[in-house]
Amino acid sequence: MEKAIVYCPRQKIFFKNLFVERYIVPAEEFLLSRKSKLEVNILEVVGEKALVLLPKRMAKGERNTILIDMNYIK
Repeated sequence: MEKAIVYCPRQKIFFKNLFVERYIVPAEEFLLSRKSKLEVNILEVVGEKALVLLPKRMAKGERNTILIDMNYIK
């Protein structure tokens, strides 16, 4: 596993016919407002996306991995 830094900008999406902003990393907003970047472990790279292992404080139960676009990884 390689360590990497993930930047957590907001993404504008349509949700139930509304235009909303959400963070790229699904976590509690108060954790991301203090820090705009996270240190994560990269498990695998698939095309232009990477499967990353979230820190324990960000994981929601057994959902501890997410697929992130490589544009947000340094």
